[in-house]
Amino acid sequence: MSNDNLEAIADNVRAIADDAVRDVAQGVMDDLRLYARRHQRTGELARNIRLMVKNKAKPGQSATYLVDGSERSSYSNKSYHALVYLAPRRIPDGARTLTKVLQDARQRLK
Repeated sequence: MSNDNLEAIADNVRAIADDAVRDVAQGVMDDLRLYARRHQRTGELARNIRLMVKNKAKPGQSATYLVDGSERSSYSNKSYHALVYLAPRRIPDGARTLTKVLQDARQRLK
C-alpha cells in the first residue's frame, strides 16, 4: 500500500470515530435536556444546554465536543447557573443523573 492509501484510510477511520464521538456527545446533551425538562424551574436550563465544537477536526486529530449549560448571563434573572441543578448537596438526583449519563457515554464509546 502506498502512503496516499494509508493516509486516506486513516482519514476515513478518524471521520468514523469523529461521527461516533459526536453522536455520544449529542446523546449526553439530549439526556441532560430531558432531565432538565422533567424538573421544576429548569426550563431555562433545558433551553441553554447545547453541543459545541470546541476544536474542529484537523489532519491527525479528532474534533473536541463540549456539552455546555451556557453562562450565567444566558439566564433571565442572572442568579443561577446550570451547575446548581447538578450539585450533589443541593440536588442529589441531578448528580446521579449526570453520573449515569456520563457512564452511559463511556459505555457507548467502548
